Amino acid sequence: MPDEFEELTKSLDERKQYFTPRWFGQLLSARLSLGDTFWIGNFGILLFVVPALVIAPILLHAVGIGEQVSGIILGLLLAAFAVYLFALLRAVFITAGQTPDAGVWRWVGVFITLLSALSVALLSVSSFAGWF
Repeated sequence: MPDEFEELTKSLDERKQYFTPRWFGQLLSARLSLGDTFWIGNFGILLFVVPALVIAPILLHAVGIGEQVSGIILGLLLAAFAVYLFALLRAVFITAGQTPDAGVWRWVGVFITLLSALSVALLSVSSFAGWF
């Protein structure tokens, strides 16, 4: 019985390590597994990004910031997310190369991450298109 408790608390301690600065350092330097790098790096982060991108325009409007300035701020947030995704793309590519047992799926993960990074980058650029 104590072994099960220790096993469960060890699992909880490991989960507390997600989304810390140290964890992001390990993630973006390709020191995590391919699964963690791809799944949590791409989709776990959306637990924070999506609410921020939904709430930011509402808050900016509530404090009286105009459409032009709020569009620029939203574009900057998207640009920061695109930079993160390109750094993640590098990490996914490195871990995919180190995980040959994942077969073709590792390259599918690289391709999905590339598409995500490009789409967010294009969305960011398009938010600035009317200002230049």
